[in-house]
Amino acid sequence: MGQIPPSIIFYEGPYDMEKLYRGIYSFLNARLYKTEEKNYKNKPPELEIALDSKRNVTTYIRYVISTEFHFWGLKEIEMMVGNEKKRMKHARIKITLSGEVVTGYEDIFRTGYWQSSYFVLKLREFIDKWVLRKDLDFYEDDLYYEIVALDSFIKETLGMESATSAF
Repeated sequence: MGQIPPSIIFYEGPYDMEKLYRGIYSFLNARLYKTEEKNYKNKPPELEIALDSKRNVTTYIRYVISTEFHFWGLKEIEMMVGNEKKRMKHARIKITLSGEVVTGYEDIFRTGYWQSSYFVLKLREFIDKWVLRKDLDFYEDDLYYEIVALDSFIKETLGMESATSAF
């Protein structure tokens, strides 16, 4: 239904892969999202990971956040963090965050009813466009701010200067 424009993060430098990956999972888990890995492609020195996170807001509305990582020039390094040596990764990274508000995600009647006929599909479009339009605008805004919070969290984890947002 409602697509949220993607947020793209570019980064090059050292980072803690475990801290980044677990941090994103715990961030989304704390907001009641169920996250699953839909793609993991490792061809050194390149790595691609795609995550889908879903949260049922109501029985009719679901939030979906897609997180895609692309790492280039991936290599292991040792760095001094404080007074101790720590094994970290170094790479060029592109992280794309996008979201969608999905309506009619669940078959309330357990019969395939929402996709069963042309009439039902048109009825669903009518409900989305005329009955729930203002509510859907609210849900799209809410999802947008959750993506902005995730964006800020990732930037903070990577130690980027632009870690804070205007929101």
